Amino acid sequence: SYLILDKYQLYSNFSQGVVIDPYAMYVQQGLERGNSTRGEFGFKYHSAETLLTKRTVAIEHPWWLNCTTYTQRTQDDIFWLEGVPQNDDTVRYGTELSVHGQILAQWNAFFSYNEQYARFTSGLYTGRSMPLVPGMQYSAGLTYLYSQAWSITLIERYISQQWAMNDVLNEQERLPAYDLVDLRADYAWKDLVLFLSVNNLFDRKYNVFERYRTFPAGDYYIPGARRMWQLG
Repeated sequence: SYLILDKYQLYSNFSQGVVIDPYAMYVQQGLERGNSTRGEFGFKYHSAETLLTKRTVAIEHPWWLNCTTYTQRTQDDIFWLEGVPQNDDTVRYGTELSVHGQILAQWNAFFSYNEQYARFTSGLYTGRSMPLVPGMQYSAGLTYLYSQAWSITLIERYISQQWAMNDVLNEQERLPAYDLVDLRADYAWKDLVLFLSVNNLFDRKYNVFERYRTFPAGDYYIPGARRMWQLG
């Protein structure tokens, strides 16, 4: 459902879905399929368009904003503990925000933000935070329009701390936060866009996964991608 007020649009959505992990359900034959419901409320703003009449207004520096708050409840969510998939109920509360627009004649900027509160709501871990769910992440960037064909974009990505995969009691040290910088150049020709990008420009070392084990004792990590070039 939605309500349009000139340049603003207020909206609400409700959705239902299922949570399926084929490998987990193969390993643990009695594992239940999760059932999820999500409700959200938000608004959109477009400085250069009246949404009701779909007329575009000529302004010097147009920009757009979208903000959503949501609640997602899952019955029999699937997670892993000591190599064994488990079922428990969970809840997630969150806010998603995105802003992008033109700040100068040849400069565009964008920012996206996601904050999430994820907890178990049943079983032995009621009230504990869900593992491997960052509480906050964002990305921000600037694009320089060198010409009608060429553009260069600089992007920063940030992921906050997370609990390790099997630390459902939230007692161990968390997986450290990390931020990365990417650089991308685009060339537009007719209906094609050619690009060259460098992800993790400064070749930062970081981990995207962590798991604690008692036998053999130790912490196990999966490292994130180092500097990577892409052409396409």
